[in-house]
This record gives sequence, structure tokens and C-alpha cells, in this order.
Amino acid sequence: MLCNNLNKQGTYVVLLCAVLFQALAGKYLIGYESPLMFCELEPHISGASGIVLSLMKVYFVVPFILLIFWGGAGNLISGYAVLEIVRNKSRYHIIVNAFSGAAAQLAMIVTAEVLIFFLIFHQAAGELKTEVWLQEIFRYYLGLLFVTIIMYFLELFTDMTVSFIIANLYFILSVVLPVLLNSNGKNRFIGLLFPAYYAFSNDVGKSNFYAVSDFPMSDILYVIGLAFLISIVFCRIYIRSDII
Repeated sequence: MLCNNLNKQGTYVVLLCAVLFQALAGKYLIGYESPLMFCELEPHISGASGIVLSLMKVYFVVPFILLIFWGGAGNLISGYAVLEIVRNKSRYHIIVNAFSGAAAQLAMIVTAEVLIFFLIFHQAAGELKTEVWLQEIFRYYLGLLFVTIIMYFLELFTDMTVSFIIANLYFILSVVLPVLLNSNGKNRFIGLLFPAYYAFSNDVGKSNFYAVSDFPMSDILYVIGLAFLISIVFCRIYIRSDII
């Protein structure tokens, strides 16, 4: 347990360094002016350049965030869960604690990331409309939460490392496909197969940086509904699974 805590603390330190590097490199090396660059794609730049820029802006810190939640579902089918059940806690109670804890922890991580970017891009952040950055950050958080739930779900069936790799690949495809398809607007087909795609903006930071993005509420509800559905399936499978 002490070793796991130390490893997690080390991951937080690495994540903090990655966020700082991403923000400083984006502002001073590449010249971005948007404090929301971490949730913006580059679909208007085709080819390898657009892919590299989009991954650097959106995906760079994601592996470190997922590492913090790595093995979360694995603990629910191992010795940790046995101890909780011995304490007369139901499996429903264990799942609710695990998912709510992960959601709250992710919210704190995203909040810290936003604060760092807003401090470094403080001039542009001061001109950004409140409804814009609230909408973009919520979508970004929702996309990360969806991928985390996917990783938890996969851990019920596969090795935790394999689940981590698949979750990362899923996120990468959500970033790369819009660039490959040169999708300057929201692509419904990509969004249906890769809901994390709805976490990103194609236009914030461009010509309408200070205007509210045209983003239907139905897309957000689709991601929330699908995440809820996966969570229910996860719950039912977990209730019937054997605790090691």
C-alpha cells in the first residue's frame, strides 16, 4: 500500500511537470495564445503536421492522467475488494465509492491543469468569455472521464496494462481521425464511434476565440448517456464476478 501511494505521488509530480512543460512550450516555443490549447484540435492543418500538433496539444498529458487511475477497477476484483466486503460493504457501495472518487479526483486534476494554463496565458484568459471556457473545460473533463470509464471497464476482462494501452489508443484515434479526415466541423460519424472526440474544439482559439462554440447539447448528453450505460454494464458484470 505504501509503495502504491509513493508511486501515485510520483505520477502526480510527473503530471505536474508535463502540464507545465506543455503550457510553457505552447506559449514560448510554438506561440499559441489560447489558454484552452489543451482541448483544441488542429483539423485545418492536414497531414503529419496537424496530427503532431493536435497530439501535443490534446494528448500530451493524458497518459499521465490515466496512469493515476490505472488499476482502479483491478483493485475491485482483488484483495482490496475482499477487505471491503469483509467490512460488510456491498458491491454496489464499493462501485459507487470507486466511481465517485475517480470522478472527483479527475475534477481536481483538470482544475489544477486549467489554473496552470490560465496563469501562464493570463492575458488571453482575461479576455475569454466565461461561458466559453466553462463549456470547453466541462467537455474536456467529460471526455477524460469517458476514457477513464472505458479503461475501468476493460480491466474487468483484460490485463491492466493492456487496458491502459487500449484506452490510450482510443483517445489517440479520437484526436487523429478529425485531422486525417480534415474535419473542420463536428463530424457525427467520428463522434458516435469515439465520443471523446466531443471533448475537443475545432475553432476556439481561432477566428471566433471569444465567442461561444456551436456545440449541440445533444452531443454532450450522448456522451453522458453512453458513459452511464457503460457504468451500468460494468456494475452488473462486477456484481456477478468472482473476487480474487
